[in-house]
Amino acid sequence: MKVLTVRLEEIRDKNAEISVALAGAIFPVLSEMIHSGEVTLTSPVRVEITAAHEFDHVRVSGRVETEIRLACSRCCAEYDDRLSSTFQLFYTKAQGIDPVEDEEVELSETDLISVPYRGDEIDLIPEVDEQIVMELPLRPLCSEQCRGLCTVCGMDLNVMECDCRREAQSLTFGVLKNLKINQ
Repeated sequence: MKVLTVRLEEIRDKNAEISVALAGAIFPVLSEMIHSGEVTLTSPVRVEITAAHEFDHVRVSGRVETEIRLACSRCCAEYDDRLSSTFQLFYTKAQGIDPVEDEEVELSETDLISVPYRGDEIDLIPEVDEQIVMELPLRPLCSEQCRGLCTVCGMDLNVMECDCRREAQSLTFGVLKNLKINQ
C-alpha cells in the first residue's frame, strides 16, 4: 500500500485513519519549490487524515503541518515559520471518458467541490501537496514591522539605520528621469 492512499474496500464499513510524517520530496510541487530554493522544510510534513465512505462519495478530512524556513521579501533575512492547514475533500467516482485537454468543459457545482477518482484506490498526495502550497505566503515577511533594505546602499534597516538620503518617490516614471531627447 502506498503511503497516502485510501483503499475503498477498507472504508466500506468503517472509517480509515492515516497519521504519518513524510519528507517533502514525496509531494511533487513542494519538492520542486524546495529544489528551486523558494522554501526549506525544517521538519517532516505531518499528515493526519480520516476517510469515510458516504452515499456516492468519499469524504476525506485532514490536517497537514510542517515547519519551514523562508526568505523575507523585504529584508532577505531567513526566518522560520509553521504551516498548518485543515481541509475537507470530497472524492467522487469519475464518470465517462476524460475530455480532450484543450476542450472547454462546463463544470457543475458538484464538480467544483469534489475530486474525481478511478479504480479502487484514492491517491491523496496531489491534494495534500496542494494544501501545503496554498498555505505558503505569497510575500513572506519576517515580521509585520520589517523595515526592509535601504534602496540606496542595501543595508538592513532592521539592524542599523544608514545615513543615505532616501526620498519618497514614485517609480512609475522613474526610467524617464534621465531621458534626453536630441532635437
